[in-house]
Amino acid sequence: MSIPVPGQVSDGKFTTIEVFGSSDSSVSLVGGMQIGGDLVVTGSFSSGSVTAASLATTGADVDVSAAAPPVAGQILKATSATTATWQADGGSGVTSGSNVGAAGVGPFKQISGGTTMEFRNVNAASSKITVALDGANDEIDIDVSEGSLTLDNLGGTLSVSKGGTGATTFTSGNILRGAGGSAITATLAAPTGAIVGTTDTQILSNKTLTLPQLNDTSADHQYIFAVSELTADRTVTWPLLVADDTLVFQSHIQTLSNKTLTDNLVSFADNGDSSKLAQFDCADITTATTRTFTFPDANIRLGDTTVTYHFDANAVDSTIFVADDAWEVVTVSEAHSVAGSDGGSVTLQVNKCTGTQAPSAGVNTLTSTIDLKGAANTVSSGTLNASASNYQLASGDRICAVFSGTLTDLAGACVTLRMKRI
Repeated sequence: MSIPVPGQVSDGKFTTIEVFGSSDSSVSLVGGMQIGGDLVVTGSFSSGSVTAASLATTGADVDVSAAAPPVAGQILKATSATTATWQADGGSGVTSGSNVGAAGVGPFKQISGGTTMEFRNVNAASSKITVALDGANDEIDIDVSEGSLTLDNLGGTLSVSKGGTGATTFTSGNILRGAGGSAITATLAAPTGAIVGTTDTQILSNKTLTLPQLNDTSADHQYIFAVSELTADRTVTWPLLVADDTLVFQSHIQTLSNKTLTDNLVSFADNGDSSKLAQFDCADITTATTRTFTFPDANIRLGDTTVTYHFDANAVDSTIFVADDAWEVVTVSEAHSVAGSDGGSVTLQVNKCTGTQAPSAGVNTLTSTIDLKGAANTVSSGTLNASASNYQLASGDRICAVFSGTLTDLAGACVTLRMKRI
């Protein structure tokens, strides 16, 4: 379809408008004329213009007929759902930016080209900090890399409550000594060797212990060691044991074996008077010889002896023992196989004689005589005199058998005295 007036379109609706003309030609839609299809420009149309009263949208058309010519920098901005006018850019847009806050470094840099806000990147200046983009949460995650920190470069003093010492200096070579929640100010001299642990297996040397204690099996009682005041250091030498063994203690009941006691270093004390001591003397034993004491199954007294005197009807008063030391008569016993038969009394008395006294002149050891006419093969025991001087002998004193009556028919008679040294 041809347009009668070049560049002018009358009222009406066209499917296609073709404009032929020079580059400064113009097309105007006036009245209620609309372009229902395409506006086709053939040739150069660089300086011409298209005049329109409204803009078509997918909904209602937007009326722009009231828009005054724009000035530099203005934009076509909707004033309602169906109208638009030229307005200054920035009424609600961003034309500048700034960082706020009293201190710190701001990320905003500038507005580029009037349309783009530019921000500085967040960068980790060292391996001690990590910066990571959390795209899923639209976050930039900043964290401290603890393993990369150098403690010596950290400032301040770490308190005790935070696991530190609260102090900045210590004596060289010393170890710390806790002070509760307060800063550690006291130290102790450290040993040159290993520190001893309560449960560690360690070999100790050069240790001086003051009153040590050892726990018993259940650790509810202790062996407490006590010491005496020495005038000099003393060395206790432990034997080279060939098997497990037990220490010997003064009052503990123990059975000893494989012991050799030195005679002059071992004494036996009286249980009632510890000043009464006895010792063995092995001086007379032949070198490299062992002598054995065999004990009978009976109570005995070392140093005791027995004196046995046999007699019959022909016996006369006689000395039967001469003391070589201080002795004491302990018992006197007699027995005979055939009793005396004389009609008068036939008796035996044991006398203590001194010096040159005759047997009958001595003092009686027994309170009464022993009857030699008593039953045959029966032991008769005499009773010692009440006075100890009558039966205790000094060296050189004698014991004598004194008879009375006629010993007719007496046979197989024996008197035995048990003597002890005093």
